Amino acid sequence: MKKGKKKVKIRYDRIIMVLIILIIIGFIIYKYFDRNLKNIYISGNTYLSDQTIIKIAKINNYPKMININNLNIKEKLLENSYIDDVDISKKSTELHIKIKEAHPIYLDSNTNKTILSNGNSVDDIYILPTLINYVPDTIVKDFNKAMGNVKNEILIKISEIKYDPNIDSERFLLTMTDGNYVYININRFDLINNYLTIISNFKDQKGIVYLDSGSHFELFKKS
Repeated sequence: MKKGKKKVKIRYDRIIMVLIILIIIGFIIYKYFDRNLKNIYISGNTYLSDQTIIKIAKINNYPKMININNLNIKEKLLENSYIDDVDISKKSTELHIKIKEAHPIYLDSNTNKTILSNGNSVDDIYILPTLINYVPDTIVKDFNKAMGNVKNEILIKISEIKYDPNIDSERFLLTMTDGNYVYININRFDLINNYLTIISNFKDQKGIVYLDSGSHFELFKKS
């Protein structure tokens, strides 16, 4: 004899309870994200003001947290020449923006624009070394990278930069604010960071520092 199928009793009260709990959770989540942005914290910026960054990110109207998309804000900020990278995070009604900026490295007299450490150019003018002649496109990228690694305390001591190739197509002549000259090439450009130590050995004597091959000092010839 065939046994009859066991009827499953549906507990509607439990289903309703679960639905109520889900609705409450959903409402809490909605209310959490429905709050307006109250505080914006920006760090890492030197050349761009907080207000400029907020304007670029288009969050100056302090929108609701639910409408803030970290990826969209990052994409907007990365369009700016000064910004190399950005990290964005939310915390309650706060937005934290951590900026990694490129810094100015020299003024290109050919274009009258300031070149940044990431190779971008801007119209802003700073007190910087001036590149006085043309650098070939095949070299300028590596030159910019090399200049970007020069310490600020040394950068301010460089007055002019001249592309001055001989048998070395990557050689440059630096005119220093103290009256000395420095020959250097891209492969050895990091040696310029030792400039103060190098010239300290020659006291107040003026001349040419050769860092492009070897490392020696030649006094100016007296006229």
